[in-house]
Amino acid sequence: KDIRYKTAPLKSWNKARELRLHHYKEIQEAHDKGELLVGGSVQAFPSLIAGFGNYAHLGGEAYGATIATDPDFALKCAEAVEARGYARDLCSYMRNYWGSMFLDRYPFGGKFPKPDFILQLHFCDTHGKWYQVVSDYLGIPYKVIEFPTGAWGQREELKLEYLATQFNDAVEWMEKTLGRKSDDGIMIESIKTEFLSQSLWGEIALLNQAIPAPLDQKSMPTLHVLAVLMRHEKECVDFYKELLEEVKERVALKIAAVPTERLRLLHDGQPPWSFLEIFRYLEKFGVAVVGSHYLFYLGGTLW
Repeated sequence: KDIRYKTAPLKSWNKARELRLHHYKEIQEAHDKGELLVGGSVQAFPSLIAGFGNYAHLGGEAYGATIATDPDFALKCAEAVEARGYARDLCSYMRNYWGSMFLDRYPFGGKFPKPDFILQLHFCDTHGKWYQVVSDYLGIPYKVIEFPTGAWGQREELKLEYLATQFNDAVEWMEKTLGRKSDDGIMIESIKTEFLSQSLWGEIALLNQAIPAPLDQKSMPTLHVLAVLMRHEKECVDFYKELLEEVKERVALKIAAVPTERLRLLHDGQPPWSFLEIFRYLEKFGVAVVGSHYLFYLGGTLW
């Protein structure tokens, strides 16, 4: 092998895994602790919910990806969904989530955690309908916010007004559903924390422009997922501050994710969760996959 650069494991790696596992344990324990458990997309504006106090959030896409890392369980989920007449070409995240719900099985142990309500964001073909099925099956209330799509930079004021109107409506709906008022002060602080987490992840992602790249596509989902699962929480900001300093150090010392780096690729679309080893195969040829559209915008400043 043509070793061009030194390499070293990420010091922050285990911390990222611990935070992720803690998040899914919080989902398991929410009702036992008397806290809310909320369902919906990982992008469905978690800060809007924060005004009602501590809560756990079961984000559908990340949960579907977690199931996908266990091919045997994912197959059982797909079969459970197909057995109920749903097409096999529907969103795999959605089918994994539904399958886990239909089987009443949680991959971290025990039964599928039933949310108290759903706040969902509709921005692609399946998202709104995804949680209509969940609402009907589990008998829980749900609310959908429609995200305005279209060309970037066009009709921005109309888009913001459209979203703001729906945000106000969603908060009022949650107040009526829960029978209590939202604390605007707590919600605003949560929004600031969310913005800071996203900004920090954006800074970390930009550092991968360095040669050699300090991070690689196979490892980045473990780091990035915290900006998806818990970006409104202080623990997320604290972690990304630590990670940012570590990645800056790797850049300064020229510590590479792929020590044989001689070519660079970007990946388009969702990571192949059941076969992330494909990125290790590319490394055999000195190819560094330095990120993806998915990792850069989902949970990042672009969103």
